[in-house]
Amino acid sequence: MQTVLFYTSKLLRPIFASPYFLFLFFILAAFILLPVQNWKKRAVKWTGITLVLALATLSTPAVSRALTYSWETQLGDSNALAVTGTYDAIVILGGTVDTKTTRGEQIMLGDSAERLTGAVRLFKAGIAPRILVSVGSGYVDQTVKEAPIMANILQTMG
Repeated sequence: MQTVLFYTSKLLRPIFASPYFLFLFFILAAFILLPVQNWKKRAVKWTGITLVLALATLSTPAVSRALTYSWETQLGDSNALAVTGTYDAIVILGGTVDTKTTRGEQIMLGDSAERLTGAVRLFKAGIAPRILVSVGSGYVDQTVKEAPIMANILQTMG
């Protein structure tokens, strides 16, 4: 029973806790409650309902992650990459550290933390002699930069 509740909470939390999904729910309710007198209005009503349901389905985390993963290249084998030779540097793009919630030594990592671990894995496999962190801040308030925090994490990881 706990497993069912766990999976149910993981599926329903993004839907009921998100203003976006609540907005879609109200639009859907408006379409459903829309009175129809003729076939043209009925067609508009069902087209609207279909579009809102499709948008809601495509916006769920599971579907959006699956679409994102299908666009990304698969994680490679560092041994197979080493066969092609060495490179000058491993470049890491930003989006790894949440600079708004990071405070001092308490670093908050985001969904792209695998960029750091992947770079360390490639570095330790001898693919490149250095790692280049290429990022500033993704926020308008750019007082905290992401690159120095990422560099500190990389040094900690060896």
